[in-house]
Amino acid sequence: FEKLRDKSHVRCLSQNDWLYLFKKHNLKVVRENKRKKTHDYATWIKVTAESREQQEQVTEFILKGKDEQLDYFSVKTLNGKITSVTIDECMILGEKMET
Repeated sequence: FEKLRDKSHVRCLSQNDWLYLFKKHNLKVVRENKRKKTHDYATWIKVTAESREQQEQVTEFILKGKDEQLDYFSVKTLNGKITSVTIDECMILGEKMET
C-alpha cells in the first residue's frame, strides 16, 4: 500500500538492502534501530496521501487485504473504519569511512 499511498515510493528497501548500500558506498554503520511503528490511521493517511480520493483508495485496499496482511500490519478497526496501522521502521546512522 506504500506505492498507492505515496506515488513517489518506487520500492521500500529492506534493512539488508540498506546495509548493502552502506557497504558499497564506504559507509560505516554507527547505529541501527529496527522497530514496529504504530500510527493513528486518520492522522497518518491525511498527512501522507495527496487527496481525499487517494485516502479512500488506500483505505479500501487495506480493508480488502488478506488476514495475514492485516495481521502483519496490525490493522485495527472500529465499526468498519481503520483506527491504526503498524509499519516497519528501520533507522541506520552511518559515517563515511576513511579511504
